[in-house]
Amino acid sequence: MAKNLTISEFMTTNVAHVDADEKILAIAKKMRRKNISCVMVLEKKAETSQENISPGIPLGIITERNIIHFIADNAGHGLDHVTAKAIVPSTLISIDQSHSLFEAMVLFRSQRVKQLAVLDSEQRLTGIINYSDLIDAYYNQIELQSELGGNNCIDDDSPINTHLLELSLTDPMLKIGNRRSMEIDLKQTYELALRYRRPYSIALIDIDYFKKYNDNYGHQSGDTALIETCNVINNATRGSDRLYRYGGEEFLLLMPETNAEEAKKAIQRLNICVSDSAITHEYSPFGKITVSIGAYSFSPEKDMDSSDSRELYLNEIEENCRQCIAYADDALYAAKSDGRNKTFSVAA
Repeated sequence: MAKNLTISEFMTTNVAHVDADEKILAIAKKMRRKNISCVMVLEKKAETSQENISPGIPLGIITERNIIHFIADNAGHGLDHVTAKAIVPSTLISIDQSHSLFEAMVLFRSQRVKQLAVLDSEQRLTGIINYSDLIDAYYNQIELQSELGGNNCIDDDSPINTHLLELSLTDPMLKIGNRRSMEIDLKQTYELALRYRRPYSIALIDIDYFKKYNDNYGHQSGDTALIETCNVINNATRGSDRLYRYGGEEFLLLMPETNAEEAKKAIQRLNICVSDSAITHEYSPFGKITVSIGAYSFSPEKDMDSSDSRELYLNEIEENCRQCIAYADDALYAAKSDGRNKTFSVAA
């Protein structure tokens, strides 16, 4: 199945790369000459003239758009001295070569990038995978499953339908990320927070008295109310935030590079937006649909003092991600215990 296919089977190892100190005008000429849309920036200068991956620390990917935007923003200022290191994005979005195609798909979607750097276990560059390559790989695997299953194998338990289910990134009713994709995105966000020492926050959002809504209005009306509430929440989030269905009437909001104070303000705003939407719920003491929200904020700067701490956190990343959710869940419980339609936040 596609979820067992690793990135290493589909990545490109012939990666165009430049040294971090190379001038951007020279890079632009190289990209035009070779008809390529992006280059990998390495901290250490390549030791060979061939377009193979050289020793060095990958800093990030420069695209044509990066160069064009920089030139437009700095028109009239001398560009002869500007190097790749000056314009490379501050965050390298990467994936381990042993990870699956599904995990790559989640990162392409959540991070809104067109290329992913592929690293080995020692964080060395081993390749690159483009979004278009990933789509082709999925398409080929689906076709293969269809051929193996036969044209008549199209019931719910067929190989092709099972395969398509595994590739699903979204909740089919709410059209937001599902729990499986949330777990992968949270892990990536956690890794980036450790690597670049930046905060992030998560919030668990639960619709108050929703069982009463379903019991009295019916599950079909409940689904409609759930969709409407989800849309209100989604429209009230920032562009960098990602909303997932955590289970039932509960959502998880992932807020990258968001500290405790910013998270507190964000969940208070969400709480007000849902209340102001005034979706009728006469069986709630509030007379309308409301939400309780619990948030947890992680700050590497406060919680880690050494590289040893970083390695410890990376080695136990899955357990730490579960613990972060548990903290947010405790905060949600505090908000509900305080009478519902409330918010509560905690920080590391």
